Amino acid sequence: MDAPPGFEEAVDAVEPGGRLVGVRALTGGVSADVFAFDITTPGAGARRVVVRRHRAVELKRHGPGVTVKEFHLLAALHRAGLAVPEPLVHVDSGAPTSAYLVMEWIDGSPELPPADVAGGLDQMAGFLVDLHALDPSALHVPGLDPIEDPLAAIAAHLPPTDRGRAVAALVAAAAAVDVPSDRRVVLHGDYWPGNVLWRDGRLASVIDWEDAALGDPLADLATARVELLCQHGERAMERFTARYHARHEARIGPLRLDGLPRWEVYVSAAALATMGGWGLAPGEEARRRAHTERFFDAAARRLG
Repeated sequence: MDAPPGFEEAVDAVEPGGRLVGVRALTGGVSADVFAFDITTPGAGARRVVVRRHRAVELKRHGPGVTVKEFHLLAALHRAGLAVPEPLVHVDSGAPTSAYLVMEWIDGSPELPPADVAGGLDQMAGFLVDLHALDPSALHVPGLDPIEDPLAAIAAHLPPTDRGRAVAALVAAAAAVDVPSDRRVVLHGDYWPGNVLWRDGRLASVIDWEDAALGDPLADLATARVELLCQHGERAMERFTARYHARHEARIGPLRLDGLPRWEVYVSAAALATMGGWGLAPGEEARRRAHTERFFDAAARRLG
């Protein structure tokens, strides 16, 4: 069996002398090609790995260094004991979109049974606090850049309507008010239920670190809040927020929440502007869009 085009070196890179015996495309993301490779080893054993290559798409304008960043960040987080896949190798044959990452296979699913949702929210909050407690300067991750300013970046996502112009005016007024972040932390950048794998009700791994950055912890909190609202409803969103806040204060220290509306209005505006490219079924897109619109309106009111 041959590797998909562009991944010919993957087997030898992770298992010299191994043989590819199975390939399965993995779904769920829109900005990367992801496959499960089953490989026999020279010692007659077998292993499964995940091969991931970022695409050059308009949805996420990543540069060629995103694979190196993701590899080194996963390695650092894995050493720190966080539940992330262990990266094995990264391969770059020179072309801007040819680099790819090979990492360990994690046995788990992003689907969480309804009976496990409450406990899962607590675990998600705990993981995020563990991530935000890390000292970024000790990780030595190349390409881990500061996240964008939400009030500056939102302009690209606001519609040219009366509503969009009204929010732009609120944003301009808010930008004149200094609300400093507590700290600059490592951010996942896309912390939502679809990037969390579960096994037997336990958080098995957090995946897809291509959007990782440095910045305000409220950026990750805002992203998680709007996505949890869409996935599990308002009570789940508020439970996660309360658990994150309490654990942050117990482990790290006080957390200012007055800057949260800035991030909420930005992440929800970005979601509304790009949701059409996520590959959702029409009914699911309509459902998520309605929840996100409500979240955006509430954040805009708080921002004002």
